[in-house]
Amino acid sequence: DGDASSTYLTSDNLVIRGVKTGKKHAWDGEWRPSQVNHGILPGAIRSLDLVQRMTLNCTEINAAHVMRHNETLHCEWGLMSRSGWRLVDDTDTPPMHESDGWWDASGENGKNGHQDWYFFGHGLDYLGALKDYTMVGGAIPMLPRTAMGSWTTRWFNLNTDDVVDIIEEHKRYGLPLDVYVFDMNWHTKYASPDGWTGYSWDKRVFPFPDQLTSWLKHGNGLNLMANFHDEEGVGPTEDRYPEAARAVGIDPATKQTIPFSVTNKTIML
Repeated sequence: DGDASSTYLTSDNLVIRGVKTGKKHAWDGEWRPSQVNHGILPGAIRSLDLVQRMTLNCTEINAAHVMRHNETLHCEWGLMSRSGWRLVDDTDTPPMHESDGWWDASGENGKNGHQDWYFFGHGLDYLGALKDYTMVGGAIPMLPRTAMGSWTTRWFNLNTDDVVDIIEEHKRYGLPLDVYVFDMNWHTKYASPDGWTGYSWDKRVFPFPDQLTSWLKHGNGLNLMANFHDEEGVGPTEDRYPEAARAVGIDPATKQTIPFSVTNKTIML
């Protein structure tokens, strides 16, 4: 029920009532905007760095102003709730272009101030809520089989010989290994103020990266990954900075850092 004459949906013009269906876990309550969801289940935080035992109650985390690496944990509540309902407010998420399916943060193809809400009144049918969420949020891909295997990585200033020793040690002790992850020591350290961001191999520790990655992938059948921290953009010291700068309309001679934007298709691709 609601009054469509108002610009925004509020508790004064909208109420959603559940219907008794006879199903065991059905929700037959009543909901209005601004209603507190006391039964909402915890979700996730963006990082486990420096995190010991911690609640996943977003209200408590936000109230305590918990910070890691100078930013919040971006705590998000789960989709399910013991209250039987859940409102997903997607208003601040950039929409996608109909033409290419890419994010649009310009506002030209955006929501223009309109609310973008999704209400799930599934009662305790959590699987049903998750299934219906995929109808608006997209299908959830299955993890590749390799991802369920054994991984190894370490944040340390490893060099080529160290990596080879790690792989050979796994062989020597008969330990299975499916994925090798280069932590951030693989890239140059001077491309950003804190040394976390980089896109170019550090030739001081990995002088022949193509040879090493070929040995890992083809010689040992490993899947490879590299750790990126991309929020500081692409700096002028990167090996392929000139090409990247020209791609986004920046004159390489200015040595201007290319700002990171997940909604910028050119930067991401």
